Amino acid sequence: MCDDCRQKKFAAYLVGGAVRDLILKIEPKDFDIVTDATPTQIKKIFLSSKIIGRRFQIVHVRQDKKIFEVSTFQSKEMIEENWRVSNLKKIVQNTERFFDGKLSIIKEDAFRRDLSINALYYDPLEDKIIDFTDGVEDLNKKHLRILGSPGNRFREDPVRILRVIRVSAKLGFTIPPKIEKQIKKKLNLLKDVSKARLFDEILKTFLLGYGLNALKVMKEFNGLNIFIYDNPSRIRSKNTAKLYDILLASTDLRVRQKKYVSPHFLFAVLLWPSLMEEISKVNNKKFTVRKTLEIASRKLFDKESLLVSIPKRYVFKILDMWRMHLQLLMPNPKKVDVILKHRSFRSAYDFILIREAVGEDLQNLGVWWTEIQNYVGIDHENGIHKKNLKKASYLLDTEFYN
Repeated sequence: MCDDCRQKKFAAYLVGGAVRDLILKIEPKDFDIVTDATPTQIKKIFLSSKIIGRRFQIVHVRQDKKIFEVSTFQSKEMIEENWRVSNLKKIVQNTERFFDGKLSIIKEDAFRRDLSINALYYDPLEDKIIDFTDGVEDLNKKHLRILGSPGNRFREDPVRILRVIRVSAKLGFTIPPKIEKQIKKKLNLLKDVSKARLFDEILKTFLLGYGLNALKVMKEFNGLNIFIYDNPSRIRSKNTAKLYDILLASTDLRVRQKKYVSPHFLFAVLLWPSLMEEISKVNNKKFTVRKTLEIASRKLFDKESLLVSIPKRYVFKILDMWRMHLQLLMPNPKKVDVILKHRSFRSAYDFILIREAVGEDLQNLGVWWTEIQNYVGIDHENGIHKKNLKKASYLLDTEFYN
């Protein structure tokens, strides 16, 4: 891709976390490319591409079944002039002269980035690292350094706080006291971030394989209330802490095993203690369990929406999982075959195992549902082997109720 840009007389480099991870011999999750081409020019170079955003546009390029993020250098000159092709042709004739002439633009782009270790550029054609900020030295020292004043940079974009937490969690780097102090001061600024953007940032924080470490760092700053609607004392309770620890430990394991991790499962478990609180407030014995759940969940989602905008498709899946989870806690032997085929069975069943691992007494229902699945020969990849479901129902009926 960098070569494609160079052929059109544009500079192009791999940048950011991917370069950092390659130096540390960590497999990058994604690759970002930076160029002096404008989004419109990038789109002309790569046919399978789409411009994203309005004010600060980037281009998503689909190649080899992956999506690469291509952006324009962030420099005052690039922003103000928008760098038309006609102007570029007057200045440059070949790649080397082009690079020399635009060195100041690349340097300015580097110092607009958040951390020195994220301001590294890699030229795959020349096989060399370009480092204006001593980022390689900071990597070797395991040192986190914000480019500029931490307070000012967090004020410019509060999401940088979450980026610092993620890098610390992923690489095991300690957050320096100077940055730590500013995170505590500026943490509440995250409440002013777009609710949809905050949702995406939470997924990046907890679903990329270092969620448990990120949780530990987040707790140091009492940051969970930024995106979880609950009273602080319950979030800090031992049971809730253990629930979250086991959830994220199992999520990290799935990432390492290259298994799918679900945004709706993450939030369904994170919000469970809050849901239980809302259910306890619904004081009407005439309501069915399902009706009580509907009322409590509606109130909870209304409150949660003040913090994070969970997409509707995930809200539906969360509610569906909660309904199924309550069904599994009150098993009906006559409906075993229907339950096992339900789209939310697996997530609801996994949640039973997590709650039992926390130490909750669920009458060994995790064992019962495991035995039922083994008995009928269920395969979650290929569906249920139709193997005497009636006997499976009978097994649950006789063993569970005796």
